[in-house]
Amino acid sequence: TPASRGDLPVDAGVSWSAIYSIFDGVLTAHATMAAAATNIGSDRCTVVVRDDTTMAASATFPSTAVLEVQNNARITTTGYTLTVNGRFVAPRSQCFAGAGTVTFGSGTVAAVLPEWFGAIGDDSTDNTTAIQAAANAAGIVGVLDFGPGTFRLSTVTKTMTGGRLTQGFALRGAGRNVTTLKQTGSPTELVKFTSSSPTTGHASAQLVIERMTLQGITGGPTAYGLTLESVADVVVRHVTIEGFTRGINVSSALVVAVELSQISNCTNGVYSRLNGTSAYCNAIIVRRTSVYGCSTFGFDIGHANMFVIDGCDIETCGTAANTATGAVMMRNTCDDETGVAQFHILGGTWFEGNFGRGVQVESGMSELIFTMRDSHILAQESGRALVIGGARNVLISGCMSPSTSDTWDLTCDKAHIEDCTVNVLTDSGVTYPTYINVGTAAADYVSGKTGSFTATLTGCTTSPTGSVTWTKQGKRVTLNIPNITGTSNTTAATLTGMPSSLYPSATRVGFGVCRDNGADAISQYAISTSGVITLNNGLAAFTNSGTKGSQQTLISYEI
Repeated sequence: TPASRGDLPVDAGVSWSAIYSIFDGVLTAHATMAAAATNIGSDRCTVVVRDDTTMAASATFPSTAVLEVQNNARITTTGYTLTVNGRFVAPRSQCFAGAGTVTFGSGTVAAVLPEWFGAIGDDSTDNTTAIQAAANAAGIVGVLDFGPGTFRLSTVTKTMTGGRLTQGFALRGAGRNVTTLKQTGSPTELVKFTSSSPTTGHASAQLVIERMTLQGITGGPTAYGLTLESVADVVVRHVTIEGFTRGINVSSALVVAVELSQISNCTNGVYSRLNGTSAYCNAIIVRRTSVYGCSTFGFDIGHANMFVIDGCDIETCGTAANTATGAVMMRNTCDDETGVAQFHILGGTWFEGNFGRGVQVESGMSELIFTMRDSHILAQESGRALVIGGARNVLISGCMSPSTSDTWDLTCDKAHIEDCTVNVLTDSGVTYPTYINVGTAAADYVSGKTGSFTATLTGCTTSPTGSVTWTKQGKRVTLNIPNITGTSNTTAATLTGMPSSLYPSATRVGFGVCRDNGADAISQYAISTSGVITLNNGLAAFTNSGTKGSQQTLISYEI
């Protein structure tokens, strides 16, 4: 009777030994793995390892052979290399032992299982050696797949070689809180992906880490949950990371996307810097992810040209009474590579109950583009919900910070704020503001930034004053000048007291009404680059007696 696929029948009529090949219904016993690999040649056959066997030499099985492990057998590889180029069949249990090397060729298995190398998810066994062996074996297979359980380990490193590999690589579990990789000892990184030449460029494409929990020791030794060093096109999804110094440590990785995940109780949730090279991270994009309880920053981003937070929940990050901490920090190194940078908060992102600063951008990025849409920053401890230390363009739309302690503090070239509510808006550092339907606790700005200053009329026997109100819309300023008059004692008249933020870049001239010796006439108002408004009686000099000064007038000019 021909032998069947799967477990061999016990009544096959042979005397069992550890290794058999099955070819055309004929069973042939082999003394060693190397002998089996040599004896089968290029025959299309199945080689069955049914009992424990120790390799005495390296062995390479061709693509024409199926290698199948049955009966809980283990292959001890110490000192040798087992290369599998054909299909490999084994249950999710240990089938390799020893300190040798196992290599799977492309297409031999759908995924390499750490359990094949002795990994046990019992929350007790140190699986460092087993998991590293599995990661090494999955060199060009592309998937390292964990079953359910809590797998303790010190560290595992996967080095991606060459350029951007077309097949990519995936680290996969059975689900968040179903598969847990748990820190033991004092590693630098729990899980690390790096390039074979990390200081010269990026490697790998389509690197995926998904469906698992990475668990550190809160308040324990310095360790990073997931390090991405000089790799490219990375997706982290359905992953929980908790209890590390850095939850995700981005070190010169090219493009990193984190989605549908959770990062909690770390010192820094997501941390990005150079690794000593000139290779920046082109983009860090975080979508639909919860970040909370990170004691320094939820996000501390440096050396990344673009940073996007989309539809995330960021709460209780930072440390009480410490303004050097907070929810999000974008460092001024982000524009060092190209001179420009982008920071976008999108899609209903929610900040609440964070300590220190809410969202902060360091000064020194003159070419930063910052946008925030449809998001809330609530109950910020320090009262500094949003601090933009420097930017080219700021666009904020449909956002709210209504708590009584919340302030937006902006320094930038251009700011367009529309349909927003904020308790206090501090914008003395904005050159060209445009506000539409912006409500604050102090006032509602329906169209433009408004204010007032006290103007003093010169050229009189006294120094009469009046309140000039103004509106600033982009580069255009409109002054509402009231009646300010006094008894003339010279032929000249000026209004002084304008704040420097309203000074024009060149002399501007408008026309309004002036009073001279008790009579009103259309007159010229000339505004100098130092903010002095010179009045003229028509185009002539004033009379040095009688009443003179400004009458109710609107003057509009460009800065």
